Amino acid sequence: MKRRTALAALLLTGTLLATAAPAGAQDTGADRPGARAWTSNAFPAGNANLQEAARTGGRTTWAVGSRESGEGRDRSTAPVAFARDGADAAWHELALPDGLNARTVGDDGAGATWVTGLKTTREGGIPTGRYRDGRWQVQNAPAPDHTFAAGFGGVAAAGGPNDVWAVGYYQPDDFLTFLGLIEHWNGTAWEQVQAPALDADYWTLSTR
Repeated sequence: MKRRTALAALLLTGTLLATAAPAGAQDTGADRPGARAWTSNAFPAGNANLQEAARTGGRTTWAVGSRESGEGRDRSTAPVAFARDGADAAWHELALPDGLNARTVGDDGAGATWVTGLKTTREGGIPTGRYRDGRWQVQNAPAPDHTFAAGFGGVAAAGGPNDVWAVGYYQPDDFLTFLGLIEHWNGTAWEQVQAPALDADYWTLSTR
């Protein structure tokens, strides 16, 4: 019943989106008073699959994701992060610490930037990195016991650099089950926060 309800809601949303503009309409909004048009910005050399972009304080914007290189069996994927200062500035690539497979990015509320990754092995936790003034502070956020994989779908400061929240999912053992995950940074370490108990075996959280 829950899956049918979710599907119906999705279909309804699609219907509303589909009927929002008549067929063949190409209005970009650029001809409206005060409207701004879309622009295209080039990233540094190499193809990149961007996962998330966010304003991280002042005029600085970050974008994180991954880049594929090579062909066939020699193909590999590596995390990437880009930043720029101002809407008209060029993007530049930032070196990421080893093990930080960038998936989400957010502001800590005090001029630093958080980048979070994924837990992809049975050992360890969820990699997170805090960047400020050219330096990285890297720490793993704990994952629930007996977790096969876990990751964050968003990170944001609620009350400053010592009050940062991250939400996402974890996969218990080898089961095809994904459950919501909430964690809090207290200025020293990440700690798990009890997530609501939902009668579902597939749900995740994000800040979008």
